[in-house]
Amino acid sequence: GRQLHSELLRRVRNLSEEAIAEQLDEAISIRILEPLAVHAQSNEHGDEVGQAADLMFTHDKIREVLAHSLNPLRHRIAHRQIAKTVEEYYASRLHPYYRKLAYHYHLAEEVEQAIDYLRKAAAQSIQVYAFTDAATLMEQAVELLLGEQYKSLRADMLRKLSAEVYIYTGRPDKAIEAGIAAAALYQELENPLKEAETRLDVSFSFHWISQETKASAGIKRALTCLEQAPHETRLFAKAHVQWGLSATISGDILEALEHLSLADVLHEQLGSNDPFIGVVSLWARSWCAFTSGTLQQMLDLAQESAVLCRSAHMFAWEPMMTYTAAWALMLMGRLQEASSVAYETLEKAQQHNAVGAQGWAYLVLSFVAIQQGQWDKVDSCGDKAAEIAMKMHESSLLARVFWGRSICAGWRGEWKQAVAYALESTHISRRDDEFTLIYPYLLTQVAKASLFAGKLEEAQLTLNQAMQFAQKHSYRQLPALCHRLQGRILQVQGVYEQAQDHFEQSLTELAALHDEVEYARTQEAYALLFSVRNLASDTEQASVLQQQAYATFQRLGVNG
Repeated sequence: GRQLHSELLRRVRNLSEEAIAEQLDEAISIRILEPLAVHAQSNEHGDEVGQAADLMFTHDKIREVLAHSLNPLRHRIAHRQIAKTVEEYYASRLHPYYRKLAYHYHLAEEVEQAIDYLRKAAAQSIQVYAFTDAATLMEQAVELLLGEQYKSLRADMLRKLSAEVYIYTGRPDKAIEAGIAAAALYQELENPLKEAETRLDVSFSFHWISQETKASAGIKRALTCLEQAPHETRLFAKAHVQWGLSATISGDILEALEHLSLADVLHEQLGSNDPFIGVVSLWARSWCAFTSGTLQQMLDLAQESAVLCRSAHMFAWEPMMTYTAAWALMLMGRLQEASSVAYETLEKAQQHNAVGAQGWAYLVLSFVAIQQGQWDKVDSCGDKAAEIAMKMHESSLLARVFWGRSICAGWRGEWKQAVAYALESTHISRRDDEFTLIYPYLLTQVAKASLFAGKLEEAQLTLNQAMQFAQKHSYRQLPALCHRLQGRILQVQGVYEQAQDHFEQSLTELAALHDEVEYARTQEAYALLFSVRNLASDTEQASVLQQQAYATFQRLGVNG
């Protein structure tokens, strides 16, 4: 670098202090060098700083000219001498100089030493969640790992980039690319175990961008590899827990629970000591509870997974678990808690450079703001979530942003715009020809917006699709919401008795789920039916239902 350490320079040149002092005096006199004290000490990337640097070149061009004046052999020798001197001089505190040593050994054409220090520097960066920095260092190492003799090491480095670095930088596409390259190398090396584990890593990256067909293909390929190692219980458990997660994301709840149960059995055989398997199982089950269980179950499972992340030091994972808890709290009407947990999620996600989790935290904050009627916050948080979703190619997150925009437009009475946003959310959700967990919820929003926009035929058609999906995949809350919407449609058509049956069914199902917020919304909608029908006892029933709903909304601070 531009800064120098006179003692290191003396050792590299193997000169006495007097001899090096004379040479430095001459260099200073002709303005090649100057004491560093003349300048404020700058912490240039890769330079020795602090107590180490006491001289600097007066201009970086001078350093470049001197470096280029060396013939290739001298150039290599000089860098080798510098590297070895740094190793000796800083032997007891070498870690700040890993990057510098990698640089010098690289230019000295000492490939193995350069790779070793790049790996050490990358490991340091990962420890402090500097994943982008780690990616740069590991990419440099991969470029050096050419030749047949380095194939295994190259595969290991690519796999580490895929599973431990790229996925946290918001680049699942690069994680997938690196993982596929590593898996191909392991296949060439006839190492089915490492190939299987790498295929599972790649599959997990596909989860992040909601490409579950490709995720499932990777899991099945991993299981094929594991046929050669039937006693690898941990990898079988990992494969089935990921299959369960994939099925959850696709909305196939019964299939998801089947694979999650099998994974749990296998995990128990290992002593339940693999945090990845434990966390993924709890996380997937929390979203299964969202569709087919209760919100309290969703919250409990999400909180348990967050606790496991903390105990296992999986700090970059924890924000995804707490985002899930915040989502459950929001749906339960516990808005202050949801907001607090979402902000905590955002803070931890930023602290640990978990880019995707930041997007999900902003999404929750946007939905909480909808419930509170804070429209500016809805837009700002939704826009931030959308920006991250587009950066990460995360269609599920982006679809939910448009879902929120549609709900918000509805609250503003802009039903034509609400229809457009809702339709866009379904198109995004099906962009990769995939079905997702929230797809029927998006259809329900299309149906609701179409109803209030005066498009009854479109509303009924879309509602039928949502109900069929929900019933086929064992959803519990969504059919109750569909019954409420069906009641609204029938009310508009003047078919009051059938509408009343659907409202009653909605109330019964929501009561069984202990869903206070949606129960109150059904009461509110049901009250409107009595107000419109206006028979003898309807006014009193409408008043009772409206008062009960209003009391719930007031207590929770939720929009009706």
